[in-house]
Parts: sequence; structure tokens; C-alpha cells
Amino acid sequence: MWEKMKRGQAKDLIMAMEAKGLINEVVVLLSGMPDDKRAKIIKDFSDEGEMEDEMRVLTEILDLIRRGDPENALIKDTLDSIKAIKGE
Repeated sequence: MWEKMKRGQAKDLIMAMEAKGLINEVVVLLSGMPDDKRAKIIKDFSDEGEMEDEMRVLTEILDLIRRGDPENALIKDTLDSIKAIKGE
């Protein structure tokens, strides 16, 4: 859906989702996109002074993608739970 939106609409939706605490959902959706489509959305974020919040959100998203989150966090939590059940 984001891939077919007009310029800036996906960014606005991402910012709204982040404000609602849905950053992991944003990361999952962006991670599943082809690189060229994801790049078009990322280009809409601004590094101008008044758009400081956009850069903060974009930096967080890119950091989570780079680390492999939220999937890696889910795997770690699951393994920790298994270890706790086994008493390790």
C-alpha cells in the first residue's frame, strides 16, 4: 500500500504510526519492501531544522532495520523464556 501512495503520504503515515508507538510495525513493513521502493519513502524525510522529529524517527527506523529488530528481539525473548522454563 505504501509503495503506491503519493509522495509524502507514506512518510506522514509513518510519523503518525510512530506517535502511536507502532515503530516496530513500521520497521516490519519497510523491511519487507523492495529497496528501491523503501528508498523513495526514506527520501521524503527531511533533515531541515524544523523537521528534526522526522530525522529522529528515520534514524530510529534505520537503526532497528540494521539491527534486525523487531524480529531479533522477539527471538531473544523467546529463547530467554525457554531457558527460564528449563531452569537454566
